[in-house]
Amino acid sequence: MNEANARSTTSPSRDVSAAPRDRLPSIALILANLIPLVGVALLHWDAFDLISLYWFENLVIGFYTLGKILLVSHSAPGRPASLKARAATALFFLVHYGIFCGAHGLLLVSVLSPGSGSPLMTSDTLLAGPLLFVGLWVPVARYLWALNPHETMMVFVALMISHGVSFVQNSLTGQEREQMTLKTAMAAPYPRILVMHATVLLGGLLVEAMHSPVAMLILLVALKTYVDFRLHRKERHRSARPLPMTPAEGAASP
Repeated sequence: MNEANARSTTSPSRDVSAAPRDRLPSIALILANLIPLVGVALLHWDAFDLISLYWFENLVIGFYTLGKILLVSHSAPGRPASLKARAATALFFLVHYGIFCGAHGLLLVSVLSPGSGSPLMTSDTLLAGPLLFVGLWVPVARYLWALNPHETMMVFVALMISHGVSFVQNSLTGQEREQMTLKTAMAAPYPRILVMHATVLLGGLLVEAMHSPVAMLILLVALKTYVDFRLHRKERHRSARPLPMTPAEGAASP
């Protein structure tokens, strides 16, 4: 009963204090997502340009997820995370996340690319041996970057800043690293990425079929921004929850 009362009294204060802290990351997220509107209105970006630029957000999210993994304090509730455990988890994340980004990028190029994606699959671009699947995202990134280098740089920097603000606010100086385990930190990006990019890809296919009218492209950017913002808020709410108490901690609590 005492434990339940303690949690019920601390939870509201946590939510109230978390709201101002998340305000700056939320603003940065919205501003970064507004940049594609400029591309659509002034630079004549089409659906493939938009979605290929959004693909680079996978790399940005992966970069900051590595940072979160290396900062996490617990490998499990009540069990501190050693440097060895954090390094091993980070390495494992690089493997399966690299495969995911590569497969996602190949799907994007094969479905929406205006040209041929065959240059991605040559011996000059692919890594050798067991690194083939892990590094599949590398030729995808090179291919997409070469199509629109200046636009890609602009959006990539904006995304790095947007996600960097959230990382500093919530992980580096906030309490997120105390409220996550290695497992939850490693799995955290997938729900957001899967939902966001499924929405963007399906919307992009529809817009592409309509020959990328500007109004539909603007609607696609607005849809992506809304979904991204909602998923960001959901992620922040989930990470603000305290870790469950271990039996020993429960017995020791008054």
